[in-house]
Amino acid sequence: MFTVEMNFDEIEINILDDTAEHDDVKVHIFEDIVYIRQFDYDCGPIPQVIAMSPDMWNQLILAFNSPEGAFQVK
Repeated sequence: MFTVEMNFDEIEINILDDTAEHDDVKVHIFEDIVYIRQFDYDCGPIPQVIAMSPDMWNQLILAFNSPEGAFQVK
């Protein structure tokens, strides 16, 4: 299951694990940066964060649907 919320300056995507084996993943998309975070409750309520540009995010999405190989996006 996932949710998508569109706010004034941000799109927030919440991805929930239907099996409850993994913690939820949140994606915060702004105009100039994208954050992916997941809380590690074994270490306390500290989020693990990955930051990337929107272009990197778009390349990640393209990579999910691409065959094996090296690609350059123009």
